[in-house]
Amino acid sequence: MNIILGTGPIGRSVMKHLTAQGKKVRMVNTSGTASGLPPQVEVVKCNLYDLQETASALRGATTVFQCAQPPYHRWKELFPSMMDSILGACAETGAKLAAADNLYMYGEVNEAVHEELPNGAQTKKGRVRAALSEKIIAEHRSGRVKAVLCRGSDYFGPGAAESIIGSRVFEQIVRGKPCTLLGNPDTPHSYTYIDDFGKALVTLSEQENTFGGIWHAPNVAAVTTRQLIEAAYRAAGHPPAIKVMSPAMLRIGALFIRAARESIEVMYLHEKPFIVNSEKITQQFGLHPTPLEQAIQQTVEWYRARARE
Repeated sequence: MNIILGTGPIGRSVMKHLTAQGKKVRMVNTSGTASGLPPQVEVVKCNLYDLQETASALRGATTVFQCAQPPYHRWKELFPSMMDSILGACAETGAKLAAADNLYMYGEVNEAVHEELPNGAQTKKGRVRAALSEKIIAEHRSGRVKAVLCRGSDYFGPGAAESIIGSRVFEQIVRGKPCTLLGNPDTPHSYTYIDDFGKALVTLSEQENTFGGIWHAPNVAAVTTRQLIEAAYRAAGHPPAIKVMSPAMLRIGALFIRAARESIEVMYLHEKPFIVNSEKITQQFGLHPTPLEQAIQQTVEWYRARARE
């Protein structure tokens, strides 16, 4: 039994790849319901902050995919207890853990981001992510939980509506309307296609020699955000219409909008080059990223279909 914690875009991508292999899947979230899933996928309600409830939801699992997270503004408060519960439940049930991670823990670096970099984050969210990943690796080394970490950059794609280039950007693109970008759109930035993230997690979970390690999901060669968005406009059949929100406007918005306020400390990711090296997973397992034009086309088609619903 493969159990996926979270029914968001990463969890759904993992589910897609597992069910394509004919594997049995249970998904876990806080409501016990989720729309648009295949009928053979079971959905279970669970409070992931409660060890015994989590252990019950994980009963029968061989592999657990950790794709859940607390609300963005409550990471520091809630993420440690959630991870403690998940790790404890995995230890109790004997399930392997494949955890989705991001890249905040590296902090501001002046080189391509790779798996051997130390955790140097100085931001609140970066330190939370660093502590979580260090705890997961420590649990593996202690022999308590067999675990592997897969890290992705800012992701986009079908279902990834809440990302920095999610619905706020792509819904405007498919309508031929101007979209607004944050940060410097003319600096190179590595984006992760959501389907590649899910496939990487599944692949890593199936290999014995990956556990105890940190891996980056495949990414295409970095392009500027402007180049990516202009390609999306072309795919949608519209001329590019890009606006850029200045740092000053973002800070003003942060006074009234919680999401903007929470994003300020990690805006360094979008203000100077942020390039991710993912050669390790490609060289070892032959996992190549989806070509950018194809990923963009599939994303545009998903948002176009969503707009017709």
